[in-house]
Amino acid sequence: MFSDTQSFGTLIQPLLSGAYGLAYSMLGEREAAEDAVQEAATKAWRGLSRLRQGASLQAWFFTIVANQCRDTRRGSRRIDLSLFDVPEPMVADHADLVARDIDLERALARLSPHQRGLLFLRYQMEMPPSEIAGILGWRTGTVKSRLHRTLHKLEADLVIPMEENP
Repeated sequence: MFSDTQSFGTLIQPLLSGAYGLAYSMLGEREAAEDAVQEAATKAWRGLSRLRQGASLQAWFFTIVANQCRDTRRGSRRIDLSLFDVPEPMVADHADLVARDIDLERALARLSPHQRGLLFLRYQMEMPPSEIAGILGWRTGTVKSRLHRTLHKLEADLVIPMEENP
């Protein structure tokens, strides 16, 4: 299909940002995500002959990335998710936004790597459930039900309890 690494690199370059986002959402560490994408790109280059004619390059490559992330997690067994350092807010409105962002980060960190990857593919990459199913190796119905449960879990973690009036 491709005679040299340069043409392969040109083809895969537009996919790297999304692949990194998927890897980061599944691994939670910048360096681990970069390594996973690099390894996945190498595996994709070596396995290019297995890409079926007419198949989606993005779905095929993201499947390799997701599998590499699973392998990475199996190898390390424990990855600490750290929150980003948040600067001191300058105004009250900014403080509210920062607090909401921190709450969202904490809620996302409580999700499993598969749940974070599922949300990334659906909402960041705007992929349909059928394509996500191919990437994650699930059935389309499984993608839909897990997405539904993941959103409910995320929503429950983000609900702010009502303060009782004295």
